[in-house]
Amino acid sequence: MVTKRGVCLACVLVCTFLFVLNLNPMIQTSRAAGRLILEHSDPEGDDYGPGTYVYPTRDLFTGSPGLFDLVQVRVWDDGDQWLFDAKLRAGSNSWRAPEGFDLQLVDIYLDTQADGGWQMVPDPSGPRVQFAPECGWEYRIKIAPWADSRLQTSPDDSGRKIHAAALPDGRTLRAAVPKEWLPLADAESGMAVLVGSYDSLGPDHYRQIEAEASAWRFGGRDEQRPGPNVLDILAPTSGRDTQEAQLSARSSEDLAVVRMVYTRRKRWLAGIDPLWMLLAMTLAILAAASMFVSGLTKARKG
Repeated sequence: MVTKRGVCLACVLVCTFLFVLNLNPMIQTSRAAGRLILEHSDPEGDDYGPGTYVYPTRDLFTGSPGLFDLVQVRVWDDGDQWLFDAKLRAGSNSWRAPEGFDLQLVDIYLDTQADGGWQMVPDPSGPRVQFAPECGWEYRIKIAPWADSRLQTSPDDSGRKIHAAALPDGRTLRAAVPKEWLPLADAESGMAVLVGSYDSLGPDHYRQIEAEASAWRFGGRDEQRPGPNVLDILAPTSGRDTQEAQLSARSSEDLAVVRMVYTRRKRWLAGIDPLWMLLAMTLAILAAASMFVSGLTKARKG
């Protein structure tokens, strides 16, 4: 016999399940890519470098606004490898690169040690940036089309080839790095993300930024000195370390000075699988709902 109490409990169960899934979209996606360990968001509409850069004039670039606009970065623990996802506002593969993208170049730098690390990048004439002294890097994940994706561990390292490809949405670029090559990548690692335009003939495959935009060149650079060839970075939206501030500052080498973004999370929370978190939350809400229904039933009988 179906009772009102049973109906109420069933409704609570269904609503709780849908509610928790809605609050935790990562749970819906993490099953396909392992365990989510790190996530950063970046505002839309800031693919203008220090604030002045404009796209080349060809329809290839102007036809899809947001091709170089970083909106999210995620790192997944996928068994024997790390998965690095860089989501952009738009995607493109007009030239049919085998990776599924052709215009973007994404650099992810990791600071996995408390001290030390490299300030200079492998080829400063490419992005025209360096890192602040307190933000040295140990690993560079270069996500590029045409088999140019690499993992590097120093400025002089020629790098190891890694697999990179666009996900089905066409705008999320994923790189897979074996854990044996990158032993540490957790919720406390510092991260810097640089987005440029891929140029097979450019220094370190970075398309150069000019003072005036043309068919194949971005415009908006300061005419008095060369600026960074970076269109977007992972950066806070306020304070001294905004994207505009970082890409406008200059070092003694006349390079923009970039800082890492650091996340501090309690280790016990970072190590919990999202599905276990879902189960625990569901059971807790069910227990509370059951007590509520039981008390309501007793009150009516009394």
